[in-house]
Amino acid sequence: MADDLIKADGFYNGHSAKGNFDIELKLRFLENQAMQALQFISSVGYKLRLIAKYGDESIKLGTWNFYSERVDKDANVYLSLRANRDYVFVNNLAKLMEEHEFTFVGKVIVDE
Repeated sequence: MADDLIKADGFYNGHSAKGNFDIELKLRFLENQAMQALQFISSVGYKLRLIAKYGDESIKLGTWNFYSERVDKDANVYLSLRANRDYVFVNNLAKLMEEHEFTFVGKVIVDE
């Protein structure tokens, strides 16, 4: 399962930078993508290489660690990922700030 890609259509839900150079990325997935989004939990304890796709454009986001995932009463899934600034394409995060849906593709990295 670690070699399989995780794909889910979702929305950028913000990011923040901490004083210790950690960056937290927040994503939101609607009810119709809940089952796909919940697959991101398979990255617990491993690194997750993440790409956002919109049309023909692929946006490399870097290598992240699973931080949290929650489901609200409407079956929306909220995913939080954290990483050190050195492992993230910080300039590409600005490309996510548009108001459209992205296909987030993740690959769990077991040995690195």
